Amino acid sequence: MKGCAFENETDNFNGVNKVTLKGKNGGGIINVLCVDLSQSQLDYDMKYILENFGDYYFGQTSAQMNGVTEDDFVSNYRMTTNVYSNGKYQRYSSVQKTDGMATQFGYTETYAVLSENKLTVVSGAYLGTDMMERQSFSQVMGQFRECVGG
Repeated sequence: MKGCAFENETDNFNGVNKVTLKGKNGGGIINVLCVDLSQSQLDYDMKYILENFGDYYFGQTSAQMNGVTEDDFVSNYRMTTNVYSNGKYQRYSSVQKTDGMATQFGYTETYAVLSENKLTVVSGAYLGTDMMERQSFSQVMGQFRECVGG
């Protein structure tokens, strides 16, 4: 979290690292989960695992943006790639909505990597009244994405 303009607090619960971010005009969360699947004997292909974990965490994370529904997303992107034994999932959406008095800007992203039987999921959401803070949050998510192999 070096170089981050947000105040942040980190918590670890049930193997999920949760980073709570607070800016001057909004806030957000980032959850990081790493699961060792080597002993799981799951009988599913990589794409199935990535898409299901990714979609689940994207739904959970975006639901934490109070007052925002999927209908409010002004952009929505989803991609899954598989190459040999490595797979990646990425989905992100942005929000810009107004109630006549104030405009809210939001961003939510989930990124998952399955490599060497380890699944790493980074999922975050930001909601606030400052478009520049939304951009900063997007950059923070990009730093997490790079750390897990994006």
